[in-house]
Amino acid sequence: MKKIAYFLAGAFAMLAVIGIIFGAYTTGKSQTTSPANQIRSPLATTTHVNPLSSPISPSLNRALIEQILNSRTYSTLTSYLTNPTVITIYATECCGPLPPEKVLDQLDYVKNASTWTVDRQDPRALDLVTQQPNIFAGSLIALADNDMLVAFKLNASGTQITELLLATSYKLFLNQ
Repeated sequence: MKKIAYFLAGAFAMLAVIGIIFGAYTTGKSQTTSPANQIRSPLATTTHVNPLSSPISPSLNRALIEQILNSRTYSTLTSYLTNPTVITIYATECCGPLPPEKVLDQLDYVKNASTWTVDRQDPRALDLVTQQPNIFAGSLIALADNDMLVAFKLNASGTQITELLLATSYKLFLNQ
């Protein structure tokens, strides 16, 4: 009778272990194949577009981006963000695709920046596009006086922001 009890206890333990392994496997598999969990980073973008000729909507222009960043009125960007917008904060594990209201929260990462400039002819922006075209080609690049960076990828018509890349320094991307 003791042998049967041990046998049943062993069998139940083995079933429990198999159930845990199966559960972990299916949970992991569903997380890696769910479209909501796939992160497409600006770092993996391979679009090569001439940054000096990419389209910009008349309503989404350099002056507006500079004004929003310098005044820290990030909520103004909401109507220009796709849903979701892919956001990457360089050298962190944040964030991936987020709804516009969550993107605005992440912009606090650059709130301590000094004066922002969005100028496609800025030598720093040109260096970024030249040295890292997979990341910056076709982007609107905002650079702060204290080296912070926000890169905006726009949709094909140039009317909405599809991706944002934030970094504490543009120099992180340069081969120096």
